[in-house]
Order: sequence, then structure tokens, then C-alpha cells
Amino acid sequence: MGKYTPKLPKAVIEFEVRDKNGKLIEKGKFPAKSWVGNIIGLISAIVSTWLTMGSFYATGMTRADLTDVSGTARGLSIGSGTSAGGNIVGGCAPAGDTTAGIVVGSSDAPVSLSQYSLGALIPHGTNPGQLQYCATFVETLSKGTAWLFRIVRTFTNGSGASVTVREIGLYVRFGMSSSPYYYSCMLARDVPTSPIIVPDGSTLTVRYIISHSLS
Repeated sequence: MGKYTPKLPKAVIEFEVRDKNGKLIEKGKFPAKSWVGNIIGLISAIVSTWLTMGSFYATGMTRADLTDVSGTARGLSIGSGTSAGGNIVGGCAPAGDTTAGIVVGSSDAPVSLSQYSLGALIPHGTNPGQLQYCATFVETLSKGTAWLFRIVRTFTNGSGASVTVREIGLYVRFGMSSSPYYYSCMLARDVPTSPIIVPDGSTLTVRYIISHSLS
């Protein structure tokens, strides 16, 4: 029997910068190496959760295996879908929402396992240093030799000047049983080798391609 080499899900980041007429200015592709500690915290929280029948929320939510973007330790709340908080889980953020989906920032600080947020999130808007966040969408899971899906978000620069992107991250929102009924966690953060310059009037499209295979 041959030697078995363990395989882990991998991620690749693609990006494209296009001018206001859709002309390609720059594109790139690089391995996303930096799943942060929350990805293991999420797996731990899922497998340790036990949903008590007749209860809206899982008993496992008391295990604080996740850290939200404010640095607060959180448990995983799994609801029945009949309450305000238990059903909020996901990364398909609508336009203008920076609490979930693909997010970008201006910090090039090295990535560490304990990081829980971008170093300097670029806000949504049209003021200097801001980008307009379009909706994040997730493509249908493809099952072949490798199973994969893509997470995609486009950003528009209407700030009047170039905006420099130095970090890219992936945020997911989870439900809570009390107000504000959700919190956000960062699962991945990467610092591109070279900063991505987004000229005024241009768009930046970022894709996370997440795949897994045994070969």
C-alpha cells in the first residue's frame, strides 16, 4: 500500500482591475495561504454542538471557540429558525455590507493565526480612501475530480483618487440569541505580494476559489 499524503481544502484568490469602460488594467492569481485560527474554531464549534430537542438554541453555544471581529470570544448559536438570531449564518453580504463576504483593507501587517479582523478595513463609500462594496455571491458547488465553489465580490472606486488594497479577507456572520442578533468572524486573511492599485472610476473584482480533492 502506497504512502498516504493528507489533503486539505485549498483556496486561490483571483483579482481583476478594470477601468470605467471595462478594459482590463491588471489581473492576478495567487494561493490563499492564510486560513486563520477561526477556521479551526468553527469546526470545533460545529462538532461539539448538541441541539436539545424543544430548545431554540444549541447547548454547544457556551463553548467560545470563535473570536469575532471585535476580539470577543463567541460560541456557535444554532437556532430552530423561529427566532431572530438563530437563523443568521452566512457570507452572502448585500451591497454596502462590510460585516460578511469578501472584504479588503489597507494594512500589510503579516498574517498570524490569532488574527480575528483585517488590519485596516477599507470602508464602504465614496469618500477618500473608500470603495463601494457590491454584493458578495457564492457560486453553486461543483462536484468533479475536485469539489469547488467560488466566492465573488466587486468593489467600485468612486472616491476621486486611487485606492490601494493591501489585504484581502473573508468574513462570515453568525446568529446570536440576543441583540444585535449576529456577530462577524474572519476565517481568512491574505496579504498580496504586491499591493493592488484601484484607480478612480475603476472596479476591483475578487474571487476566492475554494476546492478539495484527494489526488
